[in-house]
Parts: sequence; C-alpha cells; structure tokens
Amino acid sequence: MKDELRAHAMVDQMKPRKGEAMKRIDVDGQHGFVELVDWMTVDPVTKITDAARVSYDKDGTHDPEKDAKLVRRLAKDGHWSPFRHSPITIMVSAPEFVARQWYKHVVGSAYAFVDTGWNEVSQRYSEAVHAYMPEVVHEQSISSKQGSGEAMYDEDAEDVRSAIRHAMHRYDELIDRGVSREEARMVLPLAVYTRFYWTASQQALKHFVSLRSHSTSQSHIRAYAEAVDTICLKHYGKAWEAFE
Repeated sequence: MKDELRAHAMVDQMKPRKGEAMKRIDVDGQHGFVELVDWMTVDPVTKITDAARVSYDKDGTHDPEKDAKLVRRLAKDGHWSPFRHSPITIMVSAPEFVARQWYKHVVGSAYAFVDTGWNEVSQRYSEAVHAYMPEVVHEQSISSKQGSGEAMYDEDAEDVRSAIRHAMHRYDELIDRGVSREEARMVLPLAVYTRFYWTASQQALKHFVSLRSHSTSQSHIRAYAEAVDTICLKHYGKAWEAFE
C-alpha cells in the first residue's frame, strides 16, 4: 500500500499544470520521458535575427529568405550569442546514471550557470519509487574504455534486474523501519529514476544533442538526446535546422 501511495504521489507530480504544454516523448518504455513545458513566445528566428542585427541598428526588419540565410550564416561561423535569447524549459524523468551524465552539461561547459537552470527531485524530501530495468546488458568493450560491446545472455540481464530489485526492496524496508530518507537513499542503485527541470538556450541544447547523440555515447542517454533533438526541431524549426 505504501508503494502504491508513493507511486500515486509521483504521478500527481507529473500531471500537467495550468499553462503547461503536454509535448512529451516517452524514451525507454518504462518511466523515462522528456517533456517541453515552457518556452518564449517570440519566434526563435525573429529573436535570433533581431539580436544579430542590433549591432547595425537594423533589428526589427525582417524578410523570411534573408532571415533564414542569416541564421545559417551565424551557425556556420559559430556566432552563438544570438542563439541564447530563446531558451526553453524541459522536464525529464531519467535514471540517475543518465541524469549524472546530463548534469555535466551544466557544470562543465563554457555556458554553465549563466545559460542554464537545473532543479531536481531531492531524495531527502521525497521517497524513490521507480528504477530502470534493462532488457539487455552488454559486455565491456575491448576497444573503448567507457563503452559497451556485444549483448550478453538473458540470464545476465536478469541478474542485473534482480540486483536492482533487491536494492529497491532494501530501501523500502529501511524507509518502513523509520530510517531517514537522506540516509536510506545510500543503498539506492544508479538505476533509480530522478526527475528534473532544465532551462537551456538553443546553444546549450545543441551542444548536448551533438555530444550525446553521437554513436560513441551510451545508448541510454543517446535515446534522451534524440528526444531533445525532436522537441527542438519542432520548436525552433529553421533555427534548429541551421545547425546541420
């Protein structure tokens, strides 16, 4: 019953609030998703070209063909500042091992802190509910220190899932016994789901997608990068296509 109540509470937290857009992409077929929840109302191409033309006191003048050409030129030449004026906010549900890789794009980049915002569920204040269960696990890559190789046997994947279930069960037992949330969380596996809001500029989003959708990136975060790419392509339109 307690598990059901915690799960119900998390579902309530995920429900759209007034004024939010339900533009959600399910990522892993379990509890992972990326959802666009907020954005600026001015068209991104208009905002980018105005920001670029203000140097010449020419902002406010627009022609679709010239605007598209200017955006492509800015992207090609690496003039990033005009792309920082149209941030979006996404809500993400992902396993901890994915979120920790993702957070490197906040603390380890040139645009950190001045160009992004990050707020995440705290396991000191709330209880963990779900954990990611891999359908398949892979051998350690021989050619890559950080990568995966060939798929292993079904029983290997089941061993991993069993270990995750055991850790979650022990966590529940500790919580039920009255152990504090901030200490019980020490036994949680990195497969446990977390949820966060990320506000980022188009430049920051493209940097994330470029790195994490690469073939050498871990497949789990690559799926999230592809979801972000899909959302950004739909939202930014020609301003996103200019990067290609």
